[in-house]
Amino acid sequence: MVAVASIATTASFVQRSGQQLFLDGAPFYVNGWNSYWLTVQSIEDNTRPRMFAVMMAAAALGLTVCRTWAFNDATY
Repeated sequence: MVAVASIATTASFVQRSGQQLFLDGAPFYVNGWNSYWLTVQSIEDNTRPRMFAVMMAAAALGLTVCRTWAFNDATY
């Protein structure tokens, strides 16, 4: 199981000024990936660590955005 070091207690939001995006006053650049399976992996306790591991690896690579799908096409 992957341990999460800390969870932010306040949320930051990306904002737009003209054609530039900013996060907490600094320029924000979208650098991300698609992950259709993310919500499926987060449902079960035994597969949830995969989701955390992918998020931690993505953050280590400098990725800032993950696009996933939030629909139910299974029996959950």
